[in-house]
Amino acid sequence: MNLDPGYFAGVARAGTPDHFMLLFTPADERENVRVLLALEHLLSQLSSQSMESQVRLSKLSWWAAEMERLGHGEPTHPVTRAAHACLAEKHLSPAPVLKKFAAVVREASQNLPGTPDELLEHAASSGAMIEQIAGILSNSSASTGPCSDVATEIGRARYLVKNLAAGHQCATGFDSANESSAMLGQLAGRQHAVMGRALATIPVSLRAEFLPLLVMAALLRVRLAAMRDGQSDATPSQFSSLILAWRSARRASRGKLPAWPQ
Repeated sequence: MNLDPGYFAGVARAGTPDHFMLLFTPADERENVRVLLALEHLLSQLSSQSMESQVRLSKLSWWAAEMERLGHGEPTHPVTRAAHACLAEKHLSPAPVLKKFAAVVREASQNLPGTPDELLEHAASSGAMIEQIAGILSNSSASTGPCSDVATEIGRARYLVKNLAAGHQCATGFDSANESSAMLGQLAGRQHAVMGRALATIPVSLRAEFLPLLVMAALLRVRLAAMRDGQSDATPSQFSSLILAWRSARRASRGKLPAWPQ
Protein backbone atom coordinates (compact mmCIF):
# COMPACT_ATOMS: atom_id res chain seq x y z
CA MET A 1 0.00 0.00 0.00
CA ASN A 2 3.04 2.28 0.53
CA LEU A 3 1.19 5.08 2.32
CA ASP A 4 3.05 8.22 3.33
CA PRO A 5 4.23 7.62 6.94
CA GLY A 6 2.65 10.95 7.87
CA TYR A 7 -0.78 9.35 7.68
CA PHE A 8 0.16 7.13 10.61
CA ALA A 9 1.20 10.01 12.90
CA GLY A 10 -0.83 9.84 16.10
CA VAL A 11 -2.12 6.33 15.30
CA ALA A 12 -1.72 3.55 17.89
CA ARG A 13 0.51 5.61 20.18
CA ALA A 14 2.84 3.61 22.42
CA GLY A 15 1.17 2.25 25.54
CA THR A 16 -2.41 2.65 24.30
CA PRO A 17 -4.85 -0.25 23.84
CA ASP A 18 -4.58 0.34 20.07
CA HIS A 19 -0.80 -0.06 20.31
CA PHE A 20 -1.01 -3.39 22.13
CA MET A 21 -3.75 -4.65 19.81
CA LEU A 22 -1.51 -3.89 16.84
CA LEU A 23 1.47 -5.65 18.42
CA PHE A 24 -0.58 -8.82 18.88
CA THR A 25 -1.99 -8.67 15.34
CA PRO A 26 -0.46 -11.27 12.99
CA ALA A 27 2.23 -9.76 10.79
CA ASP A 28 0.33 -10.49 7.58
CA GLU A 29 -2.69 -8.49 8.80
CA ARG A 30 -0.91 -5.73 10.69
CA GLU A 31 -0.68 -3.32 7.75
CA ASN A 32 -4.40 -3.71 7.01
CA VAL A 33 -5.26 -2.90 10.62
CA ARG A 34 -2.89 0.08 10.63
CA VAL A 35 -4.59 1.44 7.51
CA LEU A 36 -8.03 1.17 9.11
CA LEU A 37 -6.76 2.92 12.25
CA ALA A 38 -5.24 5.67 10.07
CA LEU A 39 -8.57 6.16 8.28
CA GLU A 40 -10.40 6.31 11.60
CA HIS A 41 -7.89 8.91 12.82
CA LEU A 42 -8.46 11.05 9.71
CA LEU A 43 -12.23 10.92 10.16
CA SER A 44 -12.05 11.67 13.89
CA GLN A 45 -10.02 14.82 13.21
CA LEU A 46 -12.98 16.26 11.33
CA SER A 47 -14.77 16.75 14.64
CA SER A 48 -11.88 16.94 17.12
CA GLN A 49 -9.55 19.48 15.50
CA SER A 50 -10.03 23.22 15.97
CA MET A 51 -10.94 24.90 12.67
CA GLU A 52 -13.19 27.57 11.24
CA SER A 53 -16.78 26.41 10.84
CA GLN A 54 -16.74 26.94 7.07
CA VAL A 55 -13.53 24.95 6.75
CA ARG A 56 -15.03 22.13 8.80
CA LEU A 57 -18.19 22.13 6.68
CA SER A 58 -16.10 22.03 3.51
CA LYS A 59 -14.06 19.10 4.81
CA LEU A 60 -17.16 17.23 5.96
CA SER A 61 -18.74 17.76 2.55
CA TRP A 62 -15.67 16.39 0.78
CA TRP A 63 -15.48 13.37 3.06
CA ALA A 64 -19.22 12.71 2.68
CA ALA A 65 -18.60 12.43 -1.05
CA GLU A 66 -15.55 10.26 -0.40
CA MET A 67 -17.61 7.91 1.75
CA GLU A 68 -20.08 7.62 -1.11
CA ARG A 69 -17.20 6.86 -3.47
CA LEU A 70 -15.93 4.25 -1.01
CA GLY A 71 -19.35 2.62 -1.00
CA HIS A 72 -19.13 2.37 -4.79
CA GLY A 73 -15.55 1.10 -4.71
CA GLU A 74 -14.02 4.26 -6.20
CA PRO A 75 -12.38 6.27 -3.36
CA THR A 76 -9.78 8.92 -4.24
CA HIS A 77 -7.95 9.71 -0.97
CA PRO A 78 -4.77 7.62 -0.51
CA VAL A 79 -5.85 6.28 2.89
CA THR A 80 -9.39 5.51 1.72
CA ARG A 81 -8.00 3.76 -1.35
CA ALA A 82 -5.73 1.66 0.86
CA ALA A 83 -8.66 0.81 3.17
CA HIS A 84 -10.80 -0.14 0.17
CA ALA A 85 -8.05 -2.43 -1.12
CA CYS A 86 -7.78 -4.36 2.15
CA LEU A 87 -11.58 -4.63 2.51
CA ALA A 88 -11.97 -5.77 -1.09
CA GLU A 89 -9.28 -8.40 -0.56
CA LYS A 90 -11.30 -9.79 2.36
CA HIS A 91 -14.67 -9.32 0.60
CA LEU A 92 -15.84 -7.07 3.44
CA SER A 93 -18.44 -4.31 3.34
CA PRO A 94 -17.30 -0.80 4.35
CA ALA A 95 -20.50 -0.37 6.41
CA PRO A 96 -18.62 0.09 9.74
CA VAL A 97 -16.49 2.87 8.19
CA LEU A 98 -19.66 4.62 7.03
CA LYS A 99 -21.15 4.21 10.51
CA LYS A 100 -18.03 5.83 12.00
CA PHE A 101 -18.32 8.78 9.60
CA ALA A 102 -21.98 9.29 10.55
CA ALA A 103 -20.90 9.53 14.21
CA VAL A 104 -18.22 12.08 13.28
CA VAL A 105 -20.81 14.21 11.47
CA ARG A 106 -22.98 14.14 14.57
CA GLU A 107 -20.11 15.25 16.79
CA ALA A 108 -19.03 17.96 14.36
CA SER A 109 -22.56 19.39 14.31
CA GLN A 110 -22.55 19.45 18.14
CA ASN A 111 -25.62 17.21 18.10
CA LEU A 112 -24.32 15.33 21.12
CA PRO A 113 -26.20 12.56 22.96
CA GLY A 114 -28.58 13.90 25.59
CA THR A 115 -29.22 10.75 27.64
CA PRO A 116 -27.09 7.81 28.82
CA ASP A 117 -28.81 5.46 26.36
CA GLU A 118 -28.16 7.85 23.49
CA LEU A 119 -24.54 8.16 24.59
CA LEU A 120 -24.10 4.37 24.54
CA GLU A 121 -25.68 4.18 21.10
CA HIS A 122 -23.40 6.93 19.83
CA ALA A 123 -20.37 5.21 21.40
CA ALA A 124 -21.15 2.04 19.45
CA SER A 125 -21.33 3.99 16.18
CA SER A 126 -18.18 5.96 16.89
CA GLY A 127 -16.32 2.78 17.83
CA ALA A 128 -17.47 0.92 14.71
CA MET A 129 -13.96 0.65 13.27
CA ILE A 130 -13.37 -2.19 15.75
CA GLU A 131 -16.14 -4.09 13.95
CA GLN A 132 -14.23 -3.54 10.70
CA ILE A 133 -10.99 -4.75 12.28
CA ALA A 134 -12.78 -7.82 13.66
CA GLY A 135 -13.86 -8.60 10.11
CA ILE A 136 -10.23 -8.38 8.95
CA LEU A 137 -9.04 -10.70 11.72
CA SER A 138 -11.78 -13.29 11.20
CA ASN A 139 -12.24 -12.95 7.42
CA SER A 140 -15.98 -12.55 7.96
CA SER A 141 -18.52 -9.74 7.82
CA ALA A 142 -18.42 -7.60 10.94
CA SER A 143 -22.21 -7.53 11.05
CA THR A 144 -22.74 -11.29 10.74
CA GLY A 145 -19.48 -12.76 12.03
CA PRO A 146 -19.40 -15.08 15.03
CA CYS A 147 -18.17 -12.36 17.39
CA SER A 148 -19.95 -9.29 16.02
CA ASP A 149 -21.52 -8.45 19.41
CA VAL A 150 -18.11 -8.65 21.09
CA ALA A 151 -16.58 -6.29 18.53
CA THR A 152 -19.44 -3.82 19.05
CA GLU A 153 -18.95 -3.81 22.82
CA ILE A 154 -15.18 -3.40 22.55
CA GLY A 155 -15.67 -0.48 20.15
CA ARG A 156 -18.20 1.08 22.51
CA ALA A 157 -15.84 0.68 25.46
CA ARG A 158 -12.94 2.16 23.48
CA TYR A 159 -14.94 5.30 22.72
CA LEU A 160 -16.13 5.69 26.31
CA VAL A 161 -12.64 5.23 27.75
CA LYS A 162 -11.14 7.81 25.39
CA ASN A 163 -13.78 10.36 26.32
CA LEU A 164 -13.92 9.65 30.05
CA ALA A 165 -10.13 9.68 30.40
CA ALA A 166 -9.98 13.01 28.56
CA GLY A 167 -12.59 14.45 30.92
CA HIS A 168 -15.04 15.15 28.11
CA GLN A 169 -18.63 15.83 29.11
CA CYS A 170 -19.86 13.71 26.21
CA ALA A 171 -23.41 13.50 27.54
CA THR A 172 -25.44 16.69 27.96
CA GLY A 173 -28.63 15.65 29.71
CA PHE A 174 -27.42 16.24 33.28
CA ASP A 175 -28.28 19.00 35.71
CA SER A 176 -24.82 19.42 37.21
CA ALA A 177 -21.17 18.47 36.79
CA ASN A 178 -21.40 16.13 39.81
CA GLU A 179 -24.43 14.38 38.34
CA SER A 180 -22.61 14.07 35.02
CA SER A 181 -19.51 12.60 36.70
CA ALA A 182 -21.58 10.09 38.66
CA MET A 183 -23.51 9.02 35.59
CA LEU A 184 -20.38 8.58 33.49
CA GLY A 185 -18.90 6.44 36.28
CA GLN A 186 -22.04 4.30 36.21
CA LEU A 187 -21.71 3.98 32.45
CA ALA A 188 -18.11 2.83 32.84
CA GLY A 189 -19.26 0.19 35.33
CA ARG A 190 -22.06 -0.93 33.04
CA GLN A 191 -19.76 -1.25 30.04
CA HIS A 192 -17.19 -3.14 32.14
CA ALA A 193 -19.83 -5.74 33.04
CA VAL A 194 -21.42 -5.95 29.58
CA MET A 195 -18.07 -6.39 27.86
CA GLY A 196 -17.09 -9.09 30.34
CA ARG A 197 -20.23 -11.07 29.49
CA ALA A 198 -19.67 -10.55 25.77
CA LEU A 199 -16.07 -11.77 25.96
CA ALA A 200 -17.22 -14.95 27.70
CA THR A 201 -19.25 -15.86 24.60
CA ILE A 202 -16.23 -16.11 22.28
CA PRO A 203 -15.82 -19.80 21.36
CA VAL A 204 -12.50 -21.30 22.41
CA SER A 205 -11.83 -22.17 18.77
CA LEU A 206 -11.92 -18.48 17.81
CA ARG A 207 -9.91 -16.97 20.65
CA ALA A 208 -6.59 -17.23 18.84
CA GLU A 209 -7.71 -15.15 15.85
CA PHE A 210 -9.41 -12.61 18.13
CA LEU A 211 -6.36 -12.36 20.41
CA PRO A 212 -5.51 -8.76 19.33
CA LEU A 213 -9.00 -7.60 20.34
CA LEU A 214 -8.91 -9.67 23.55
CA VAL A 215 -5.73 -7.82 24.52
CA MET A 216 -7.40 -4.48 23.79
CA ALA A 217 -10.48 -5.54 25.76
CA ALA A 218 -8.38 -6.54 28.78
CA LEU A 219 -6.73 -3.12 28.89
CA LEU A 220 -10.04 -1.32 28.38
CA ARG A 221 -11.66 -3.28 31.22
CA VAL A 222 -8.85 -2.25 33.60
CA ARG A 223 -9.49 1.39 32.72
CA LEU A 224 -13.28 1.06 32.90
CA ALA A 225 -13.04 -0.54 36.35
CA ALA A 226 -10.89 2.34 37.58
CA MET A 227 -13.36 4.91 36.22
CA ARG A 228 -16.27 2.98 37.71
CA ASP A 229 -14.54 3.26 41.08
CA GLY A 230 -14.13 7.02 40.83
CA GLN A 231 -10.62 7.27 39.40
CA SER A 232 -9.90 9.44 36.38
CA ASP A 233 -8.04 6.52 34.80
CA ALA A 234 -6.13 3.36 35.69
CA THR A 235 -2.77 3.68 37.43
CA PRO A 236 0.51 2.18 36.16
CA SER A 237 0.37 -0.40 38.98
CA GLN A 238 -3.05 -1.57 37.80
CA PHE A 239 -1.68 -2.10 34.30
CA SER A 240 1.36 -3.86 35.78
CA SER A 241 -0.96 -6.26 37.57
CA LEU A 242 -2.62 -7.10 34.25
CA ILE A 243 0.74 -7.74 32.59
CA LEU A 244 1.82 -10.02 35.48
CA ALA A 245 -1.45 -11.94 35.23
CA TRP A 246 -0.92 -12.36 31.48
CA ARG A 247 2.59 -13.70 32.03
CA SER A 248 1.33 -16.12 34.68
CA ALA A 249 -1.32 -17.37 32.26
CA ARG A 250 1.34 -17.76 29.58
CA ARG A 251 3.48 -19.90 31.87
CA ALA A 252 0.44 -22.01 32.80
CA SER A 253 -0.34 -22.53 29.11
CA ARG A 254 3.27 -23.59 28.45
CA GLY A 255 3.93 -20.58 26.30
CA LYS A 256 0.93 -20.93 24.00
CA LEU A 257 0.05 -17.28 24.59
CA PRO A 258 2.35 -14.68 23.01
CA ALA A 259 4.69 -12.86 25.36
CA TRP A 260 3.32 -9.51 26.54
CA PRO A 261 4.80 -6.90 24.19
CA GLN A 262 7.49 -4.68 25.68
